[in-house]
Amino acid sequence: MENNVNQIVIQMTSRFEELNVFCDILKNNFKSNYNINVFCNLSLDHESDIKKNVDFSLIDNFFHIPDSMCKKGVVVKTEAKRRQPLDALIKILRKINSLEEIDKFIFTECDIFPIKEKEYLQELNSLNESTGVSCRYIPIINPKVPNGYISPGPLYINKAFTGELIKALEKKRDIFLNSGVAYEGAIASSIILASKISGKNINRYSPYFCSNYEWSSNLEPITFTTHQHNILNLKNAFVDNKITSGRHVEKVIKGSPFIHSWYGEKIESSSSFKIEKMPLYGE
Repeated sequence: MENNVNQIVIQMTSRFEELNVFCDILKNNFKSNYNINVFCNLSLDHESDIKKNVDFSLIDNFFHIPDSMCKKGVVVKTEAKRRQPLDALIKILRKINSLEEIDKFIFTECDIFPIKEKEYLQELNSLNESTGVSCRYIPIINPKVPNGYISPGPLYINKAFTGELIKALEKKRDIFLNSGVAYEGAIASSIILASKISGKNINRYSPYFCSNYEWSSNLEPITFTTHQHNILNLKNAFVDNKITSGRHVEKVIKGSPFIHSWYGEKIESSSSFKIEKMPLYGE
């Protein structure tokens, strides 16, 4: 793979609309080259849903890593929010580790949207041999996040770090699940352990928690990413930053209500919604 191609690794379950908009931003609005690798862990029961709702024209590589329990009706938190994404992450990293064309990449969930290209890529471009990962680390400590909280996106990873990270995840997987550790807490603990073993540094680029449920101050100021489950609420941010191309982005700007393909709920924009940038740390 050419050195000027930015490798994006997306973990996706059922947020098809969010995935399509995310890919539209990269492929039809940002100027750099992107190789988009999407991993979906929905069970084989939902292959038709994937084929019907995912815009494969925007994806370079699609990997189906089916989890038999990842399907409609399975809503138990310890299963759907902890075990499933943790096992998916291990599978994803194993696959990425086997691909010679990737030397560094952005790992993310598809509902953490980039708004400004330069800011989104700067942590990826700054990775070097001594740095294993650059992450958004929130320094809260409790039983669910015993070593802090690391957001699953954007997470900037040096390929040379993935081997030790896989080992750390596999070594502590059962402990995480049996102790009720949150997915973000498992990521944090594993990255810290892998850093100690590998000797590679962790760059903590931001201390902010960006909640989909907070309507203000949820635009992370270093990478300019926002966590949104309602894509229609991205309209003003898109227009302000000249993100206007692509049929999925155009749907957001048009703002027409729609029924979410997976959740079956009506999605409509809020007239009062406005994404606001968080202050830089220390301001």
